[in-house]
Amino acid sequence: ILTFSIPMLAGFVVSRYVLGMSSMGSMLVACVFATHTLISYPIASKMEVVKDVSVAVTVGGTIITDTAALILLALLLGHSSGHVGWGFALRMLLSGIVLFLTIFKLFPWVLKLFFRRFENEKGAHFILVLAIMFMSSFLAQLGGFEPIIGAFLAGLAVNKMIPSTSALMNRIAFIGNTLFIPFFIINVGLMMDFRSVIGDWWVILISLVLTAAALLSKWGAAFITQK
Repeated sequence: ILTFSIPMLAGFVVSRYVLGMSSMGSMLVACVFATHTLISYPIASKMEVVKDVSVAVTVGGTIITDTAALILLALLLGHSSGHVGWGFALRMLLSGIVLFLTIFKLFPWVLKLFFRRFENEKGAHFILVLAIMFMSSFLAQLGGFEPIIGAFLAGLAVNKMIPSTSALMNRIAFIGNTLFIPFFIINVGLMMDFRSVIGDWWVILISLVLTAAALLSKWGAAFITQK
């Protein structure tokens, strides 16, 4: 909660009152400040420090802050399109409940039943896990959330059913580290427009201010958690 709220507040204050952005623009920047990814997790895994309590706390914090930030983003998108109201809030609440029940109740039951009946079909196990991830993303999108929320929740739901030393977990880790994470980075890189940065000192200044504020606010949240 700290690593969500402190950076979000810092992002809004810096954007609104230091850089002079609009309220909506400042809230969007605040969402960026609030969220973070576990992109360095494979490095921690190679160093064999993933069992350290600090890594567990970071994973837990990432789960909370990513989910909260993406829900906030969905609300901002609804507000920008003029759809925010009691009906919108009720639809988000109901779709969220259905999404959670489907991912945490139905999908684990299907996975458990499949593992029991097709114990020797190791390739099919991997395909089913991927299918659950994509189905969860699709259901999240239908409910008005970002698809990544569904994939994130699917990982939480099925993780406890797959032994960490199993061949299936090894396949999942391999595909994630060699395919999904690199393509995520490539996708982010392709969305950047460096022409807007070159020769514009104001953009560079904004980038430096936002980067410093984001690092300091995340560090502050981590420091309070440490104490």
